[in-house]
Amino acid sequence: MVPLIARMRRLCGQLSPDVQAVVDATYMLQVKPFQFFQIAYRQWYGRDAREKELERLFMSYLYTQRPPAWARHLAREVLQRAEQGRLDRAVYGLPRRRPPEGMSFAELERWSLLIYVGALAVIFFVIPALR
Repeated sequence: MVPLIARMRRLCGQLSPDVQAVVDATYMLQVKPFQFFQIAYRQWYGRDAREKELERLFMSYLYTQRPPAWARHLAREVLQRAEQGRLDRAVYGLPRRRPPEGMSFAELERWSLLIYVGALAVIFFVIPALR
């Protein structure tokens, strides 16, 4: 485990298994958390959510750390497919990605994870502390 991530987990405490699954699936799909919610909603309901509705659901998730059933469902599906080596971004309407030239996939993963963990720390701990 990268030392910065270990330090962040000690400072922040552990995430619930449901939140951790959503975080991991978001990372596996290489999308932003809000985009993950858009995909999950579309997969579950068969239509795109109205922006205000999805915004409200996403903000609720950020503050309560309780993902909706449809987000948990997609997270489990993505993680299962990744574990089986069958994860294909195209299944979720996303373009296939290749790492930028000159950067190994491992380096890309490491930097992506560090940025994502930093963003989560800001969302869950800095913003609430400002209130």
